Amino acid sequence: KDFVLSLGITVALALNIYLYLIRWVAFHNFKEAAGIFYEDRFVPVVEAAINIIASLILIHFFGLAGAFLGTALSSFALHAYSYPKFVYKGILGRNYREYAFRFCKDFVVAIFAIGVAFGISMLVSIESPLLQLLVNLAIAVAVPAILLFAVYGRSDEFKYFLNLSKKAGARVLRGRGKN
Repeated sequence: KDFVLSLGITVALALNIYLYLIRWVAFHNFKEAAGIFYEDRFVPVVEAAINIIASLILIHFFGLAGAFLGTALSSFALHAYSYPKFVYKGILGRNYREYAFRFCKDFVVAIFAIGVAFGISMLVSIESPLLQLLVNLAIAVAVPAILLFAVYGRSDEFKYFLNLSKKAGARVLRGRGKN
């Protein structure tokens, strides 16, 4: 128990992972494919400065969790300025208001899904630590998947990626039949 991180640190780390994955998967790939390097050249410097200043301030109030919250805050700054300007508006031709709405909606849905899964896992108590871990893993995968499907299952994006998955699965199955 001495080596288990507090819930606050775990939440701060989870927030960092969420922002990193959204940033990397959704925007970084678009930015690189479009060759947006020069326009975005000062953003990493600004992000680093925000990270250092925010982390130093937040460490004072929240300890180790504050350092991770500072990193999340600097990452969020990119989501508030750089990516909407260069990717969402510049490449995709969409407006900032639409971006802000989508980002906030996705964030609220993610927090809700995680909260529900965490709440359910807290209700389940099993004597065996290994079995408890497996049950928590099943809850952590199934509950958000069901909730995300309920929210996004009819969206054009979901239909697009479902179609891509079907095509990829068909290619894999055709490839296995050749051997």
